[in-house]
Amino acid sequence: MPALVFSKTTQGRNEIDNRAAGLSAKARRLLILVDGQRNLAELGIASGLGDELGGLLEQLLAADMIAAPLSTPPANMAGTLPVPEIPAAEVVAPQPPLASSAEAISIDPARLLEAKQLMLDTAQRYLGLMGRDITARISAAQDIGALRGCIARWTTAMRETREGGAVVARYLEEINACLC
Repeated sequence: MPALVFSKTTQGRNEIDNRAAGLSAKARRLLILVDGQRNLAELGIASGLGDELGGLLEQLLAADMIAAPLSTPPANMAGTLPVPEIPAAEVVAPQPPLASSAEAISIDPARLLEAKQLMLDTAQRYLGLMGRDITARISAAQDIGALRGCIARWTTAMRETREGGAVVARYLEEINACLC
């Protein structure tokens, strides 16, 4: 079976900008992750949605916010859309370092720990159980490159919450100050 790759429609891009459709946080997170490049398995891993992935994709397809290129989705995708098995090790595995090893060595370990702790504290406070995956990734980060790989996910998740969205910029400045 060919890998399904979904892309945002104009309506989906408008929803990202305007939040007019009232999507749930999970549906919005999935819509943000749909980029026309990730296949179904990659979306499952990146989103951490597990069994909910198929239903949310179905919802976004029905709302014409995403489309599968060059194909028409079946009328009822429930049960037909394969949900990838996501081993726990893949979900919490540290991200590969984005920085050179020289950069990873040059940061003071106390500053790295300070940035990690700030991200973990804010994720726990503003994301609660929804932040389980990101907190596991942050905890597993052993160097600046791996932690920087977590920052984009942390920022997106924080912006999806009402209270976190209001303070994320301030915390991001503090995190970046720790890592500079």
